[in-house]
Amino acid sequence: SKTSKRGKRMTNKLQSNIRKLRNRLGISQYEMAEKLGINRPRYSAYEEYRCEPNISLIIKLSEVFEVSIDDLIKKDL
Repeated sequence: SKTSKRGKRMTNKLQSNIRKLRNRLGISQYEMAEKLGINRPRYSAYEEYRCEPNISLIIKLSEVFEVSIDDLIKKDL
């Protein structure tokens, strides 16, 4: 359906963006996970699109990366 494709596209942008932004900061997945208060395997699952972060984690991601939630999930950063 249209909705699921749109949702998947948005999540793929989020996945791509958090990997790109983390790499720009020059930090490991482990360091990023620590900043977010989660373990590295869980953070890795978000970057690899094995699961989706909840809204509170998306808020933390936007704060750590200093980008809006809207940009984080909709734009190619």
